[in-house]
Amino acid sequence: MFETKDGHINIAASGDELYARFCKAIERPDLLTDTRFATSRARSTNRDLLMEVLMPVTRQKTSTAWIEIMNEAGVPCGPIYRVDESFADPQVRHLEMAQPVHSPVLGDLTILGHPVSHGTERLGIRTAAPELGQDNDAVLGALGYSKDQLADLAKRGVI
Repeated sequence: MFETKDGHINIAASGDELYARFCKAIERPDLLTDTRFATSRARSTNRDLLMEVLMPVTRQKTSTAWIEIMNEAGVPCGPIYRVDESFADPQVRHLEMAQPVHSPVLGDLTILGHPVSHGTERLGIRTAAPELGQDNDAVLGALGYSKDQLADLAKRGVI
């Protein structure tokens, strides 16, 4: 995870080839020959130091600018969103991943749906996430707990 001028992005440049593309893209070819960072093992061993070197660089541009630069260089990367930004993402909209659900406690909500689709059809979300303990009786009852045992567990604050 890298800080940018306006947020954070994820960059996956762990292998030597991707690291070389990354160094070229950020205009820091010196990092390729720096013995502290020249190999995957060295980068892993000196990760904290490498991050100290890289963060001032990545903080100079916006997330959008870095993603464009990394995409052009063939370096896997992507934005790290706040929740509200997730719903505004063009790919989320295109894939129709934002789906409405109803929560008995919170009311009508829009949540990010299942990332897998079946052909051209998006798998729907049936319900909102259950409330804490909502299914205790059904789950524990299926495991053999009696109503009296469940009542005792609830009385003692176990469930």
